[in-house]
Amino acid sequence: EETSKLLSTVADLAKAAGVTAVNLKPRPAETSGLAKRYQVDIETESTLEMLTRFVYSIEQSAQPLTVDRLDAKQEEKPAAPLKCTLRISRIAIP
Repeated sequence: EETSKLLSTVADLAKAAGVTAVNLKPRPAETSGLAKRYQVDIETESTLEMLTRFVYSIEQSAQPLTVDRLDAKQEEKPAAPLKCTLRISRIAIP
């Protein structure tokens, strides 16, 4: 349930920022003591402005979300989209 909630939240935030989610997949949850870390990987295409808006919305989300990793690349073609892979996580303490 937590993983599906995280997937839904990330997809909604991407859409609101104008970012195209090319691929969105969950990663296995990790447990550390009482805390459990839920993670998703998302591949996106966007402009730099849209990506910035997306990352900001993740960090400012009502849920405690974190961008753990962000890899970006852009082809040298004119008007080529910025392609990114992000790992986003949420830590829950039951």
